[in-house]
Amino acid sequence: MAELTVEDVFRIHPKIRWAAYATEEAQVLFSKMRPGVKSISPETEDEAFMQLGPQVVLGVFERFSPYAGPVSMASGDYEKVFMFVAKVRGGVLALTIDKHPESELLQTVPTIIKSIRDLG
Repeated sequence: MAELTVEDVFRIHPKIRWAAYATEEAQVLFSKMRPGVKSISPETEDEAFMQLGPQVVLGVFERFSPYAGPVSMASGDYEKVFMFVAKVRGGVLALTIDKHPESELLQTVPTIIKSIRDLG
C-alpha cells in the first residue's frame, strides 16, 4: 500500500484544516495546516501532540476492546474545531475539521469518517 501523504488527507474534504500522521512508534511523518488556513495552535504543540497524544487517546479507548472489539478512531469536539484520531495504514492519523458553519458539521463528519476508513 502506498505511503499516506498530507495531500491524500486534504483531498478527502475541504473542511479539513490540519492533518498529521505518525508511526505506531510516535515518529511524526507529517504535521501540516491546509495551505491558506491559519493555525489556532503553535506548530510545536501540534508536533508534540502527535508524538504521544493519539496513541494515548486510542489506548484509553482500547480498554474496552475485550468487550466491544478493536477501536479504530476517537474524536474530540472543541469549541473551534472537531478533531479525529484514527488508526490508518499501520500508523495514527489526526486531523481537525472546521466547524463553521456548525450547521454543516453533521453532514461533514460522516463523509470524512467514511473516507478515513477507505484509506485503509
